[in-house]
Amino acid sequence: MKKTIIMLLMVLLMIGSFVPISKADNPVIKDQFSADPAAIVHDGKAYLYTGHDEAATNGDFFVLKKWSIYSSSDLSNWKLEGSMPRTEFEWATGDSAWASQAIERDGKFYWYVTVDNSDPNAPGFALGVAVSDNPAGGFKDAIGGPLVISTDTENPENMGSDSWDDIDPTVYIDDDGQAYLYWGNTHLYYAKLKENMIELDGDIHKVDIANMPGTFTEAPFLHKYEGKYYLTYAKLSRRVSLCNE
Repeated sequence: MKKTIIMLLMVLLMIGSFVPISKADNPVIKDQFSADPAAIVHDGKAYLYTGHDEAATNGDFFVLKKWSIYSSSDLSNWKLEGSMPRTEFEWATGDSAWASQAIERDGKFYWYVTVDNSDPNAPGFALGVAVSDNPAGGFKDAIGGPLVISTDTENPENMGSDSWDDIDPTVYIDDDGQAYLYWGNTHLYYAKLKENMIELDGDIHKVDIANMPGTFTEAPFLHKYEGKYYLTYAKLSRRVSLCNE
């Protein structure tokens, strides 16, 4: 399954590379504004989990009240299977259905999400997890509370602030069955998951990114290919243009 997921992601990237000659195929989601796509493959079908952005045309920030689930058998035609509202996580607040990642284990599907924590003692974003027997819907909050909160990772200089450190989860199950959760914004973190996939197994680790190329910003994705592990992530790039009028 891991190799299939990697191939799926490569195909999606290739599709995006040929926009000038295949405009009819892009964007793949046309019925709503979507954000932060994450894909899995199950029983020969691809599932795409996205945020649904409902911001007004003159808005200046995201309005993400729910996540959407799409499926496709050919990577060209996509069907809206359903959605999960942010309110499924009753301990969270606001329009904060941010980036997520799903994975299958032992016949169950675990969906790790970013939401804004309503607890004033741990302000900022947090990670939640939902579970279902079906990749296309029926997801419910698996633990009735956050899996990771800001006080788990908070830096002393940011104490009391609305932390953005705990966003953009990605999950990976290694060949030996050990599951790992990676996440972060500006700072990259990871932790092992217990076999039940809804509890951390041990400490949270902060990754030393000093020797990583560029600057880590957010959206990590971990995969393995021919015995090596690859971490893909978003890097903030700043460009200044000067012109004379």
